[in-house]
Amino acid sequence: MSALKASNESELRSDLTINNKLIVSFDSEMSALKASNESEVKALKAQLKTSDDSIQTMDTEIKDLRQQLMTSKNSALTQEIKDLKAKNETEVQALKVQLKKTLDLMETQINGLKQINQNTDIDLKKQSCENSLLRVQLSSMKASKQIIESGVKLLAQEIDAQNISSLSVEQDLSSGSAIGSGNQLTTNSDKTRDEINIQDMFQKLENQNKMTNNLLKDLISKKEKTGLEFINELFSNNDSD
Repeated sequence: MSALKASNESELRSDLTINNKLIVSFDSEMSALKASNESEVKALKAQLKTSDDSIQTMDTEIKDLRQQLMTSKNSALTQEIKDLKAKNETEVQALKVQLKKTLDLMETQINGLKQINQNTDIDLKKQSCENSLLRVQLSSMKASKQIIESGVKLLAQEIDAQNISSLSVEQDLSSGSAIGSGNQLTTNSDKTRDEINIQDMFQKLENQNKMTNNLLKDLISKKEKTGLEFINELFSNNDSD
């Protein structure tokens, strides 16, 4: 019985350790994803600010050229400035078109990152709910463990009582003349009943252990049948017993 108890406790501890590692790993991955998204948003904002600074610088240069054009008295210089202005305006127009495309792309990327962040928040809330469910399931396993331990102790007491009863019967049989055949039948009947009771207790402990193992498997694999169903099933079986 002690070996069975130790084996069950070892399996429970091992499975709980695996489950805790899975939860910690998932939390680390979600934190890394969120940090990565925030870094990308910051980088895009920095690029946008750089583009705005470039536009302001370009506008300043255009204003300076216009001022030079207004103050210039040399027709050749004026023509050269006009040509330069036309060239600059063409380049500025091309840059504005390119900048608009860049801004549109950046806006699309930012919106995508916002959506990813929203999805991440939803996943985090979902994970929080799953963690709450895991805590409920772990509490149920602790209760199941206590039930098994109590059953093992009771079974040991029943076995000790049967051993004492068997020893008493053997002593009575060895005395021979003090016990009649009717008393022997009664003693045999009591012994059979004790054996049946012990077998029933073994069966209950086995069923309880199977229920606990199923709950552990559900915690790890997360199949369609949730841990809450096993918990309800566990408590209903305990009530019926």
